[in-house]
Amino acid sequence: RSTTDKRVVNTVLTDAGREILSTAPTMLHEEFISQFEALPDWEKTQLLTSMQRVAFMMDAEKIDAAPILDLRSDPTR
Repeated sequence: RSTTDKRVVNTVLTDAGREILSTAPTMLHEEFISQFEALPDWEKTQLLTSMQRVAFMMDAEKIDAAPILDLRSDPTR
């Protein structure tokens, strides 16, 4: 537990957890980025334009999609 904020619980990944994590499949967004970057420029532009149109149609520019998760490199803070 944090010494400055008792609501914060610090955790540490064990060696067993690291081993399991090392065999986990690639994160979906990493695979997407890899495949997206391999597309020709015209296709990237087409996809981006289409997604922007869908977001506009859904009124998504008014949505605050900022992540809530706080990932800290120093768990003692």
